[in-house]
Amino acid sequence: GGIAPTDDRCAPVDFLSVVNGNADAFLEPGEIWRFTCSAVINVDTLNTATVVGEPVELTTPLSDTDTAFVEVRAGAIAVTKEALRPVVLDSNADAFAGGDVPVRRLASYLYAVGNTGSLPLDLTDGVNTDPRISDDTCPNVTSVPLAGDNVGDANNDGRLDVDEVWQFECVQQLDKSDGVTPPGLDPLPAVVTNTVDVTGTPLLDNGGSAPVRGPDVAATDTAAVLVIEPALTLTKTPCLDVGLTTCVDDPLVRPGTDVTYRYEVANTGDSGLVLAAASDDRCATFEYVSGDANGNDLLDGGSAAETWVYRCTAAVALPSPVVNTAVVIAVCPLGNLYAATATAQVRIFDPAIDLVKSVSSNFVP
Repeated sequence: GGIAPTDDRCAPVDFLSVVNGNADAFLEPGEIWRFTCSAVINVDTLNTATVVGEPVELTTPLSDTDTAFVEVRAGAIAVTKEALRPVVLDSNADAFAGGDVPVRRLASYLYAVGNTGSLPLDLTDGVNTDPRISDDTCPNVTSVPLAGDNVGDANNDGRLDVDEVWQFECVQQLDKSDGVTPPGLDPLPAVVTNTVDVTGTPLLDNGGSAPVRGPDVAATDTAAVLVIEPALTLTKTPCLDVGLTTCVDDPLVRPGTDVTYRYEVANTGDSGLVLAAASDDRCATFEYVSGDANGNDLLDGGSAAETWVYRCTAAVALPSPVVNTAVVIAVCPLGNLYAATATAQVRIFDPAIDLVKSVSSNFVP
């Protein structure tokens, strides 16, 4: 009799072929009729097929059912990128000591690539052996082993298996020219933002010699590094009063005159500085006058750059001229040291007069 198979998850069910039969529209004893049906599924699916036959010599239909379970697997990949050194020093910064002297420390990035899907992933393209991971500004991304429980390719099969995490790193020299600073507000640190891209191919084992390669999956992440260029200047001017109102370069004074030196310490860079030391080879005691407007004890830089004023008083004496040198030292956020020097000259005059009197003869008539 007639055959009418149905499927509760798939339609239509189409006739495919006859095995051991004559295709005369009757399912003869020993014959096998084959049917097919295609459907798109996105989740694990259990479906049931039902077939009903109408016997030629019987009035009661015959039926049977069968089930099939299809597990849906998909590839997925994730990457996180971390800047291990979020602040680095520009190569033009004039530090004289610290961790970035004499060689600047490099920016260092760490990448963690994980399999968040349900199929192993091939990070190569199937031809080359290099993993398909790249950074748009750091060219030499290399793999490194993981510590602890996550040990990268734990089974050494060359696949990024489900729940595995592979680790990569990259280091590079960064300068402010590599980044972006807000327009019109220089000097400010530059922000270098770069992106990592990683691509993997899902692999589905189908019982054959080679797994089936699925459509590629990809992921990206970004990280930002601040590039700073601290700078420090010092100017020094002799003044004839402690109020610093009468200040001139190279003044002319009498011996023993008290000269008050005005020191202006300016942050001409893009980052705050901590003043660590100040000295003058002819003046011992420095007194803070003004400059720290917000009271944070930090010589601010960038668009909020500050100039702090100090003074020191000392008497000058011959010989003339009196030349003295001041030095200030500051520390940047990276722990590097910066120095600035300035000199000032004071001339001394000591007027004197001498009178010698003589006569032409000691006796006169």
